[in-house]
Amino acid sequence: EDGYYGDNDFMDVEKARVIVDIVGGLCNKLLGMSTVHMKVVGCDWNEITVPQNVPLETFSQNGPTKIYNNVPAHLLEIQVYDIENSDGKRIDHIFNFFQGTQPLVRTIDLRNTNAADEAIEKVEESENPTNTSKGIAEEDELKGDTAESLATIKEEEDKGMNLVRFQYDG
Repeated sequence: EDGYYGDNDFMDVEKARVIVDIVGGLCNKLLGMSTVHMKVVGCDWNEITVPQNVPLETFSQNGPTKIYNNVPAHLLEIQVYDIENSDGKRIDHIFNFFQGTQPLVRTIDLRNTNAADEAIEKVEESENPTNTSKGIAEEDELKGDTAESLATIKEEEDKGMNLVRFQYDG
């Protein structure tokens, strides 16, 4: 982990999922057509430079929330790179909030998001695959609680563990 990794020719293919919210206020209002930029921390892949000599890989986001699948499973820096109205014109006051003199950048660790999925699968596999009852109320209640807990874990993973939120309150 702390060793020298130079002169190695390998391709990291591990992918993850991230949910990006770009919203107005607590009501999650649509702000406009957003351009999202993602970059691996500590890597010059997809880096913003002045002047921009290499084309950036960006993503368009039409709604307040979008799920991005197959992003690199690394520490990612995510930012709202641009925001436009329905006529394709930049919304300057919102753009200045997100980019201004110091761009608003969110960092998320996606290196181990599959751990939650694997834990859920393991619990599901260990449960009895049939939906039978022994007639013992406590055991039936426990089964219900376990299923409820799994649903809650899945929901929290989808909404929290891999969520990045940009909120404009102006």
